[in-house]
Amino acid sequence: MSKTINHADLVEAVAAKTEEAQTTVKSVLAALAEVATENLKKDVIVTLHGLGKLKPIKRNARIGRNPKTREPVEIAASRSVKFTLTKDLKEALN
Repeated sequence: MSKTINHADLVEAVAAKTEEAQTTVKSVLAALAEVATENLKKDVIVTLHGLGKLKPIKRNARIGRNPKTREPVEIAASRSVKFTLTKDLKEALN
């Protein structure tokens, strides 16, 4: 099973790598999340150099099934985000 890195560990690792204060790194990560969210809401693709792209997607309303009762269930339209890896990251992982 994969291990996970939480926010505090990520901040600590980035701070150590960049020799910046952890408070600075926290501010930058918070600003990154805020800017990405604002742009995704406007249907703008967000490119994270070296990682990949965040692309807003729309899911149409549809009819699904309740797995327990097998009754039809209406699933509302929604918006989500698709993440696509860069070629370099994909190659590095494989």
